[in-house]
Amino acid sequence: MKQKLVIPLLLFAAAIGLFLTLQHLDQGTLVKSTSADATPRYTLVDAEWTRYDANGDPALLGQASQIVYMDDQSGTATELVVDVLGIGGAPWRLSAPTAVLPAAQRKFELTGTVDIAGRWPDNGEAVRARTDQLWIDPDTHQFYTESPVEWDSVSRSGTSRGMHADWRYKALQLLHDANMTYRMKATPTP
Repeated sequence: MKQKLVIPLLLFAAAIGLFLTLQHLDQGTLVKSTSADATPRYTLVDAEWTRYDANGDPALLGQASQIVYMDDQSGTATELVVDVLGIGGAPWRLSAPTAVLPAAQRKFELTGTVDIAGRWPDNGEAVRARTDQLWIDPDTHQFYTESPVEWDSVSRSGTSRGMHADWRYKALQLLHDANMTYRMKATPTP
């Protein structure tokens, strides 16, 4: 007799849990589309998310002021900030005013003024970079561009045409026409 009551009680508890969850959703954050030619599947406001790797460890943290996901599996995001996590912490922070997820793809493109903050792989020094376009591929743990990039850090600054980074292995490659100016530390005279 007790076994026959278990399943209905579990279903009842699940229904109560779903009802309470729906009651606590902030209805003020839902945005209704007014465009007749594009139908969003959903729109998120002040979104935060975590993507986990195959081991269950956080691999990517993101924030956006708004995300619109369409029926064709494309999407857009505004005021996007992404922390891509590698071995030993968060080596790169990528931010841009807009991002686009092409239909049926998993990589996405940051556009506008894309700011990149991380560390040089050779000496661990903090570096900042800026470009106008950057692709992020979460499946391969890489971000890259063919666009011009400006680099700046305490010991060096410069430009390159394109860059490629693998955040899992903390690898960075400046692709073409790399020009760097190195700043030497002042040494005291005896």
